[in-house]
Amino acid sequence: MSKWLVSGYDELLHIIQRYSNMKGTNFPKFALSAYVLLSMMSLVVFISKQPQCTVNCRNMNTAELSRNLRSEYAEEDVWWRKFICAKHLHPQLVPLKLPVLYSDVTPSRHKYNIFLVESSCVRRPAYRSICSVESYARQNPTADVWYVMITPEADNADGLLTELPKRYSNLRLVSADLDLLFRGLPTYKLFSSRLWMKSRWLEIHLSDMMRLALLGQTGGLFSDTDTVCMRDVTSLTNFVGLGTKGMINNAVFHFHLGNQILEKNLRRQNEIFDVEERGTNGLMVMTNVIKEACNFTIADIGEDMPVMPDMSVKRCLGVCLMPSKAFYPIPMSRCGDIFMENLGEDLMKL
Repeated sequence: MSKWLVSGYDELLHIIQRYSNMKGTNFPKFALSAYVLLSMMSLVVFISKQPQCTVNCRNMNTAELSRNLRSEYAEEDVWWRKFICAKHLHPQLVPLKLPVLYSDVTPSRHKYNIFLVESSCVRRPAYRSICSVESYARQNPTADVWYVMITPEADNADGLLTELPKRYSNLRLVSADLDLLFRGLPTYKLFSSRLWMKSRWLEIHLSDMMRLALLGQTGGLFSDTDTVCMRDVTSLTNFVGLGTKGMINNAVFHFHLGNQILEKNLRRQNEIFDVEERGTNGLMVMTNVIKEACNFTIADIGEDMPVMPDMSVKRCLGVCLMPSKAFYPIPMSRCGDIFMENLGEDLMKL
């Protein structure tokens, strides 16, 4: 693999070593094992110089969200939170009340915003997720990094949720009011219909909805929390990444507010929401919107696509389609190989 992947591997080792050697915290010794599980994730690797594919964003006539829009049930769990959090009711050792996104705090549309989501209502995030969040805050000091949780109160028993914002002033831990999040967007109809509550893949499908809604309200970059950021990404705008088998992955992407591809994704998700199939509402929505808007076919999208000098493989409506090696250097089908005995530094040669 290329040198920038190797240097990215060194950065990953630094993160693992720093966490496993932490002193003065309650971080468990098995943290190293937890972070080795990053190997099951897509390693997000960004080269230092990437293209800036931008569009002239159209003004959106969405009402400004303020404290006045907070639900009348602000002091008690609303219907959607009662449903989502039903299986996560457990005592909190050290409760930490989170500010409400778009009510207590609103992202600036003039800054580079990075969003990561916890859609399962867990109160104590997995260490793997915390590692992902920290990697974005650490590598992108000029960006605002938002970790958006469903629960109104997190469990801060290990102290990480208060320690990390002290260390990274650009990190924001917030709770989502889904009514405020979807308000004014095409998917507000889907949210209000409660169809999504019948999903066989509730947490996955809710995450698919939330990631588009966050960018629909503010614009910015979304990333799954099973990724590690190894480079500053703030030079990257309006991009999606090529996955496998002719698919366009929706694990990491960026859209400016009002981007045509983003709006088409929101409308399509509202129109074809499927409660049965796992990938229909996210991966397939993104893939089909790009193919239709840009007149691609499955044959047009593959690993053998020529890479342009700016590292993109296609451009359409101001959006860059990046090759899979930029974001997903190890295919999911080979994640088991990462656990091969004595692999060591040969990991990045897979």
